[in-house]
Amino acid sequence: VHCILITTMNQNGEHRVLLNRHFDSSTRADQAEWESKMFDAASQDFGMMREDEEQMVALAQGRLIVFTKVADVFLFVAGSGAHDELVLSELLSSLVAVLRALIPKGPTGSGVLDQYAKVSLGVDEMVNGGNIELLDAQRVLLGSGLKWDKK
Repeated sequence: VHCILITTMNQNGEHRVLLNRHFDSSTRADQAEWESKMFDAASQDFGMMREDEEQMVALAQGRLIVFTKVADVFLFVAGSGAHDELVLSELLSSLVAVLRALIPKGPTGSGVLDQYAKVSLGVDEMVNGGNIELLDAQRVLLGSGLKWDKK
């Protein structure tokens, strides 16, 4: 996995990054450039999204980007190689499930910011160093200590 981004969009159509994880050793300037190219590639499909959690796929610089929208939040995962669009789609679905569990009123921009530490911990539990570790949302929550097993 190359990166995971959670953003909102302002009135001018510009993305405001709420959380980003880049799993390569790129500089912050390279990351910002990649994010800009990713948003440009994905923006062509924003208008085609008919409902929340509908996933779309784009391609930028040889990397696949799978993205979706939930309420006012856009979620992006990008990867290449063994991480094809099906694997990235599963990761994105798991991320949405984790956000729904962590944010009681549903994943919104303010909810992500309110629960930033927990969301960050959940993302880190799912992907470690660019390698997908967990895709089961319940195991992510249990493994990171965000939910206690009631047994």
